[in-house]
Amino acid sequence: MVGILIWLIGSCFLFFGLFCFFIALLMFSSWRQGIERATFPKFLLWAGAGFGSEGLMYVFYSWKP
Repeated sequence: MVGILIWLIGSCFLFFGLFCFFIALLMFSSWRQGIERATFPKFLLWAGAGFGSEGLMYVFYSWKP
């Protein structure tokens, strides 16, 4: 049962990290097109949240109870 819970938490971090990377990619592509709606610190925040979330996903997926 604990293994399923750990896998579920890791999956949530996986999807949240991919969502953060998607938002950061949208910001980057809007800058490339000349549309500046978001600032660079917000881009770093979303990208950092994506990296942090994927790191936590790795921790939960590699942890064996």
